[in-house]
Amino acid sequence: MEEKKDDKPKLALRIEDIYNQQEEKEEDRRVIIFRLADEFYGLDLSYVKEVAFTSRITRVPFADGHILGVMNLRGDIISVTDLRVLFSLKAGQESEEKRMIVIEHEMLSTALWVDQVVEIAEIPVSKFQEAAMLTEKSLIPVESQVEWNGHLIAVIDSAIIIQKTRLKAEND
Repeated sequence: MEEKKDDKPKLALRIEDIYNQQEEKEEDRRVIIFRLADEFYGLDLSYVKEVAFTSRITRVPFADGHILGVMNLRGDIISVTDLRVLFSLKAGQESEEKRMIVIEHEMLSTALWVDQVVEIAEIPVSKFQEAAMLTEKSLIPVESQVEWNGHLIAVIDSAIIIQKTRLKAEND
């Protein structure tokens, strides 16, 4: 007579597999995706304070070309950085889709003037790759890259952007 196998161990194994799958579930990284010219870029959402509509910008005499000026954002005076100029891209046209992404790092902040904010995406950490072929003199401080919806997204290092803005202001 054949012995029947007990189904209880299989059930226990299946439950254990479910718990293991939950533990192995990959962490996502939240990135705000925006467009400059025909290219897509991203910023780690942990640096983003808010997204604002373009508002009145007050020019600052003798400021570097990438500093459009300053703006009053609910009582805070914030510099406005034109990423097109900073990255040596062609000037864009005025558009209702233009936004300012306010970023903050180590108590310093600036508003990045971009053509369009596309969306906030949650992307698995394993999808991010080291940025290819960058040098210290690279105009665009890319920390990593990721494919998203058929586009290659260059994730910009927010800390370096803030540093470049701060250093320019301190050296004058």
